[in-house]
Amino acid sequence: MNLKPWLAFVCAGIFSSAYMLECRGETGKPIRAGMVGLDTSHAVAFAKLLKDPQAGKDLAGLDLVAGYPVGSPDIPDRMKAMKEYTETLRGMGVEIVDSMEALLERVDVVLIESVDGRPHWQQAKRAIEAGKPVFIDKPLAASLADAMRIFRLAKEMNVPCFSSSSLRFGIGAEKVRNGTDDYGKIKRCTAWSPLKLEPHHPDLFWYGVHGVEILYTVMGTGCKTVRRAAPDKVLGVWADGREGIFVGKKNYGATIEGEKRGGDLGKYVGYAPLLVEIVKFFKTGKPPVDAEETLEIIAFMEAADASKNQGGAPVSVESVMKKAREEIDRDANPAAAKSADAAKPVIAVPANESALQIAVDLPKDAKPANGERWQLKELGGAVAVPAQLVPALFADGTVAAPHGKVVADIPPRAGATGIRRFVLEPSREMRNSAFQFVEQDANSLKLLNGDKPVFVYNHGVITNERVPATDSRRSRACYIHPLWGLNGELMTDDFPRDHYHHHGIFWAWPHVGIGDKQYDLWEYRNIRQRFVRWLARETGPVAAVLGVENGWFVGDKKVMIERVWMQCRNAAGGERSLDMALNFIPVGEPIALRGAEGKSYGGMTVRFAVKNSKQTTITVPSGVAEKDLPETPLPWADLTYTYPGASEPSGAAFFVPKEHPDYPPTWLTRHYGPLCIGWPGVKDKTFAPGKSIQLDYRVWMHKTAVSVEALKQAYDAYLAASQARSE
Repeated sequence: MNLKPWLAFVCAGIFSSAYMLECRGETGKPIRAGMVGLDTSHAVAFAKLLKDPQAGKDLAGLDLVAGYPVGSPDIPDRMKAMKEYTETLRGMGVEIVDSMEALLERVDVVLIESVDGRPHWQQAKRAIEAGKPVFIDKPLAASLADAMRIFRLAKEMNVPCFSSSSLRFGIGAEKVRNGTDDYGKIKRCTAWSPLKLEPHHPDLFWYGVHGVEILYTVMGTGCKTVRRAAPDKVLGVWADGREGIFVGKKNYGATIEGEKRGGDLGKYVGYAPLLVEIVKFFKTGKPPVDAEETLEIIAFMEAADASKNQGGAPVSVESVMKKAREEIDRDANPAAAKSADAAKPVIAVPANESALQIAVDLPKDAKPANGERWQLKELGGAVAVPAQLVPALFADGTVAAPHGKVVADIPPRAGATGIRRFVLEPSREMRNSAFQFVEQDANSLKLLNGDKPVFVYNHGVITNERVPATDSRRSRACYIHPLWGLNGELMTDDFPRDHYHHHGIFWAWPHVGIGDKQYDLWEYRNIRQRFVRWLARETGPVAAVLGVENGWFVGDKKVMIERVWMQCRNAAGGERSLDMALNFIPVGEPIALRGAEGKSYGGMTVRFAVKNSKQTTITVPSGVAEKDLPETPLPWADLTYTYPGASEPSGAAFFVPKEHPDYPPTWLTRHYGPLCIGWPGVKDKTFAPGKSIQLDYRVWMHKTAVSVEALKQAYDAYLAASQARSE
């Protein structure tokens, strides 16, 4: 199949517009540049060169005025680096903004400096649609399809765009290509660079791209087949019989074999030569690298992965190009993609820039085999993620189907918009359970994630001898404590001296009305929770699921059925989620619930192990709360603190879904440790016997202190995941 016409559409004329940045460069006004990402060392290196008062005229005329830090939580070391780099840029006079929109308002041109290639398509899309010329640092994207999308949109919008590794410039490769180094016709080139791997990218995309960029700078386009000869060696054969070889090494370079002579390229000289080309590009609108060549570089690297998956067999570059183009076409026609695999359950997931932790009921006619290993594979794409089948529930919290719900973590895919569709299918890959339940004693069940503790569910009665025997708060059951953070820190408190009745994560009301009598479940006066039976206890590669039925008892009389489901996700990217579903069904007669007057506590509550309230940070959607908040409607709240024995702060937020009754409910937040989701609030709400009350929440734990923007993003992902559905 001849792909030249399609590539011509993308490439021909892509930068032939009468582009000039309002002639800013010619009138003496500097071109205002903005950086997106800031989680790569390139951001600081470029900034230092541009801000250097001794910089030469080749770097003059481009002023770095704004930066938007945004990283990838599932690459945690880069998130940490981003904070350092952001402060460095701030100290150099670069304005740090909190959104892409704010950045685009301030700049003429954009440099995408996100180390992760996955978000590049969406980042580039927003810049291009705003008419801002854009340079995209390596890798251009995390897939060939996304790379094609970027250049196609740039063509359609007539906006200049280019991408390159710094290794293209400054080591002499351009001279070999241009014939000024007297090699004659190049017969073979062996190029090398480090080959560090990153699990979210094809092998060569993360660091191997540097060596492949050198290879293509020397050889030019025209590679026909690619073969993965070894884990660190890739062989390419060009249409005219020339050979291009990539090898993974600790440094950078290339050996040239020409018709006239052979030799080695010079040493790497840093970022300045690339930055000179970027400045020139922003001034002229003319890219130093053709889009066609950059696309073939990406195709070469993707073909290397395909060859590896086929045991080292040769893979044609054309076949990889064709597959990527078909993926783009399928995305444009999701109905056709769905029909290709109509026999399998299809899960529709909204596209999102964040990973989505979905939990979706399967169609009633789906009969997945018990004991299978499962995955969700994206229709028309290469994404396949582990999936796990867990119990589907009736509205009353009982089990409707033991394996009727699929749970999975859906990573973002750059370029994805609208609805992404996945088929549920058996997986050949062996995946061990990420979790383990351990009986701590006769009253308590501990959950481990790997070898690290997550929480203990206390189904039996826990008694604290320190509390006077006549105090109703001396004993309690049916709650979570301890809850551990991702660093192993103990985050919750039990029987604190200031409020003996506070106990980890619990759910209770100070006013429980039954008939003409009032009861206090908050302090266990004349009413108590008791364990009745286990509903489920399951672990797998994606989640651990614990289901339990309790009862509220007045003496020996059960007045309320309580069913609690806890679903904990595997820790990743410095975060972990615990989803909780509470079902309450009055028994025999109506029950009225009410929170505390003037404060609203009563409902889902957590008591954090805060020892010094002055060091507590409580964050809500409006920002950091300086004071305690009584009776405050909130969709979420976060408490961050440096817990005893920890070297840095960590925290947990409670998220409330929009389906929650009376959303958003009123809260009580206290800097000394409690977060209380007060529902139904300070006015009685009466519930009929036999009618289920359902309350859902997420506990979102984070390993380090996070910004309000990160909390909003996590909450938005929580809401987006709830929109996933089976089709």
